[in-house]
Amino acid sequence: MKKQRDVLKNEKGILKSDGIYFATQSPFAKAHLFYLMWGALYECDYPYCVVRDDDEFDAFLFFYIRSGKMHFDYRGQSFAAQAGDIVLLDCKHRQRYYTEEKTEFYWFHFHGNESQAYFDRLYESGGILFQGLSSFERYFSQIHSNLKQNPVVDDIISVNIHRMLALLVSFRSMVIDLSEPVAAAKAYIEQHYRENILVDDIAGCTSLSKYHFARIFRKEMGCGPHAYLMRVRIAEAKQKLLDTEDSIEEIAYECAFCSPANFTRTFKKVEGMTPMAFRRRIRPESIPSDH
Repeated sequence: MKKQRDVLKNEKGILKSDGIYFATQSPFAKAHLFYLMWGALYECDYPYCVVRDDDEFDAFLFFYIRSGKMHFDYRGQSFAAQAGDIVLLDCKHRQRYYTEEKTEFYWFHFHGNESQAYFDRLYESGGILFQGLSSFERYFSQIHSNLKQNPVVDDIISVNIHRMLALLVSFRSMVIDLSEPVAAAKAYIEQHYRENILVDDIAGCTSLSKYHFARIFRKEMGCGPHAYLMRVRIAEAKQKLLDTEDSIEEIAYECAFCSPANFTRTFKKVEGMTPMAFRRRIRPESIPSDH
C-alpha cells in the first residue's frame, strides 16, 4: 500500500482537505478496543477516484457525505451516496469510489475489537449504504476532532466508533420492512415455538424453498430461522425461571427442548451461564441462607 503522504499527493480532484490525520494506537487499544487509523474531511470534484483491489488492505472505511454525491462500485453493486448518507466498506474487497461533481465528505479508517463482526452483521442485514442519516454528522465531526488530537484518547475513540456501529444496527432494525414470507415465518415461530418444529416446518408456511427461505430470513432478521427459534424459546425459558417454581426439567420440556441437558447446553451458550445460575442471579432470595 502507498504511504499516505503519497496518496494525498497523487489523488486527483481533491479541492480542499482537513487532514489526513493519523492516530497512533496503544497496544491495549489494538488488542481490546475499536481504534482509528487515519481520516480526513475532503472536498473533491471530478476526476477524484480511488480504486483498491481485493485483499489489499485489512481495515474498514466509513464515509459521511456532507454535500454532493459520491459513486461506489463494491462487491458487484453500484450506487450513489448523497448528502446525509453513510457508507461502510470492508477494504479487503475490491472497491471503487469517485465523484462527478463537487462533493464534501468525512472519511476515516478503523479496526479492532469486533469490527469484522459488526460489518458482517450490517452488510447481511441490508448492505453498506445507510440513507438519510444527517443526525450522524455530529459523530463524524467528533471523530474527526478526535483524530486531530495528539495523542488520541483510545477509550473515547473506541466509545465513539462503537456508538456509531450500534446506532446503525438499531437504525437498520427499525427501518426494515419484513417481506411477506419472512413476516409469516416469524409469526409461525412465535406461535408454535412450544412445539417440536423444524426449519422445514417453518419454511413450509411460505412459498419458498428451504434454502432460499433461510437465506432471505437471515438477511432480513440478522440470524437464521433456527437461531431465531432458539431465541424465542430461551426468552420464554428466562421468563419461567423468573416467574415460576417449575424445575429445570419442566421448563426444558415446556419450551420444546429435546432434553434438560440440551436446554442447559443451549441456554449456557446463549446466556453464558446455566439456567439454575440465571435463576439464582435474578432471584437472589431463592438462594438458601447460610445463617
